[in-house]
Amino acid sequence: MECARIFTNNPAVGAAYPDATHWVEGNVRDVFVAVRDAVHRGARLLSHPLCGSVKPWESPYRSVWVLARQGALDFASLRLIEGAMAVSGRPWPHHAHYDASIREDYQLIDLELMKSAIKNSDK
Repeated sequence: MECARIFTNNPAVGAAYPDATHWVEGNVRDVFVAVRDAVHRGARLLSHPLCGSVKPWESPYRSVWVLARQGALDFASLRLIEGAMAVSGRPWPHHAHYDASIREDYQLIDLELMKSAIKNSDK
């Protein structure tokens, strides 16, 4: 069975798409690892893991839209997520020093990128 799922660690995305959210506890790299694992089980990326101009090591939030399914390995999806993991292979900063307003800004940016990806897929 196929269904579109959003792998995310962003509470704003989870609130906006509660029925489509696959919650990932942790940082951006943890989201990428969960997506990579899903791709190994047959999922296919529906959004690019590095969409937008926010670098994965700058923001504490990331969402990736995938078509969750069982099936053959999609090598294009695997290349994209592994490339994102390589780019994000820098030491992870601790985002704990971000105050609430900065965290909300990063949540909003990530949410808007996800909304745009979903909207553009309907075209």
